[in-house]
Amino acid sequence: MRQAIRIQPYLSRDLFQKLRAYAAARSETVSGVVAAALGEYLERDEPDKDLLARRLDRITQSVEQLGRDLDALGVGFGRFVRYSLWTLPEQIGDKAIQRGEGLYRTFLSKVADQFRAGGTFTAQVFPSRRPPAVPPTATSGGRDEGGLSGDT
Repeated sequence: MRQAIRIQPYLSRDLFQKLRAYAAARSETVSGVVAAALGEYLERDEPDKDLLARRLDRITQSVEQLGRDLDALGVGFGRFVRYSLWTLPEQIGDKAIQRGEGLYRTFLSKVADQFRAGGTFTAQVFPSRRPPAVPPTATSGGRDEGGLSGDT
């Protein structure tokens, strides 16, 4: 009793000649070469579960890192707003509004510069994880112009 099942696929004459030459060069039967090739072809379609697990693990770690970064940004932004509100006067005039608009444009410009340079807020908060691309530096104008204030 034979274990193998006979199939009769149709091949082009050129492909059959290549197959026969390949089998002869390796001292194998045509049937053996076809069976091995079909086996490899069909196994190739099965997913590599270890590879998928490693990739999913990396994605999970990246998402967790993004979550921590977002948390740090949220806390930092909350503190920024809280401390900013402490310095607001009760009456706001046109001059104060113009000054605020100027400071806001300066703030956005500095954020854009740091972003273009690859710097991130979380890199400044957690310097051991990755160094900041643009370290914070003191400016001549003090805290209002984005620099470090000497009175904090």
